[in-house]
Amino acid sequence: MKKNLLLLLTLSFLFSCAEKPSNCNAFKTGTFKYTGESSFPGVITRTASSQIEEVPQNGLEVHSDIEWVSDCEYILTYTKVVSNTIGSEGIVGKQMHVTILEANENTFLIHAKSDAIDDNLELIKIE
Repeated sequence: MKKNLLLLLTLSFLFSCAEKPSNCNAFKTGTFKYTGESSFPGVITRTASSQIEEVPQNGLEVHSDIEWVSDCEYILTYTKVVSNTIGSEGIVGKQMHVTILEANENTFLIHAKSDAIDDNLELIKIE
């Protein structure tokens, strides 16, 4: 019994020490681009309740509603896709769960998970 209690207290302490970024609110609205290895040629424009991701090179435009679960976590629900490629309309109604893992002055690291992706991506706020 004492071992279980000690284990529970240790785990509680470790989870409470897992610090979440304190400045996630800075990334709730604005214009963003992917950086680093995940350098995707798209631009994201986000308001408090919606997001549009555009890739001018191929005409792709993905519209989403945003539901903020916490200051550093949100769910994107795809609502509309404008595309020159066939088959991309199949994502309408699907969701992507996003957690902001790190937030600096103008860059942030996210973990994005959906049917199509489960990866960490870095973005920079450009406006």
